[in-house]
Amino acid sequence: MGDLSVSLALLGVVVLLCELLRAATTRLFGGTRIGEYVAESVSTFQLCACTHELKLLGDAGRVAPRVALTLTYLAAAVHGATFRGAAGNPCGALARTCHGSLPGAAARVTCQFAAAAAARSALPFVWALGLSDLHRGHALLGFGCVSPVGSALLRGAAVELGCAFTMQTALAHLQAVEERYRIHATALLVTVLVYAGGSVTGAVFNPALAFSVLFSCSGNTFLELCFVYWLGPLLGERRLGFGAPGSSGVTPDPTSHCSGAPCRKEAGLDLWPCVHRHGRLAAALGRGCTAAFGDKGPRPRAAPQEPVTFAEARRCRQQECCCAAKMYARLW
Repeated sequence: MGDLSVSLALLGVVVLLCELLRAATTRLFGGTRIGEYVAESVSTFQLCACTHELKLLGDAGRVAPRVALTLTYLAAAVHGATFRGAAGNPCGALARTCHGSLPGAAARVTCQFAAAAAARSALPFVWALGLSDLHRGHALLGFGCVSPVGSALLRGAAVELGCAFTMQTALAHLQAVEERYRIHATALLVTVLVYAGGSVTGAVFNPALAFSVLFSCSGNTFLELCFVYWLGPLLGERRLGFGAPGSSGVTPDPTSHCSGAPCRKEAGLDLWPCVHRHGRLAAALGRGCTAAFGDKGPRPRAAPQEPVTFAEARRCRQQECCCAAKMYARLW
């Protein structure tokens, strides 16, 4: 129980520090590309650092399987509640290239892998402090680990592909669900996937996370790990991403056309008929764009809580109201 308590305390410290960094980033760089990239890096570091500690607990057998799955669920829920729109996954960042710019996605992926490498380098220094018997024993073994894939490369790649496809499909259908419920539904799905595929590959379905946690383990070559943990999830994501627009599981970025100019009142007045039928977007516009639109023009009327589709967002975007597009992006 002492090892578990120390690990939980370490996880809490990591989340707290990352949350403080995200808050500082929002204050200093809120609404800018730099702020987005810093937040992506911090969130990916949080994900990788917490997974390192949870993997160590599981590999050492210090917790029962049910407790390990409970910790997986809690960690996924915490990540979902604190990431503030960050993906923490290169598959999610690349999916946005269907609706945004390739350089922006490449920058996000670079930030994610840099944060993953930072987490892989930082955790051994924490373990070397010997805060628990588990950490001391791991340090004595040289922080070594063994890849769970072994020789089952095709099977491992199939598991990672299936997990990535299942997750992205579920995210696509959960976009219309209220956030507080969506977080727990996503965490539950992550737990189920870890239970189903954990014995084969660890059910990572995240190339940056795999690079941080598993690429330093023995048992497989670098190219074999790339085949399983990079190609598998990317194929799963692309299999879904080649479907209908908006089906990639990642909210499309309808602000990619915006140059950063403020909303024009005339565009806002033209937009109201578009948002009348969609209560969530209309309510957000009424709260967030009052300063841009002023009090002129009709206000959004009450409307059923109907999800905003990508087609509707594109229709609004064609009316050249960046403010509406940005408010839409913030809804998720």
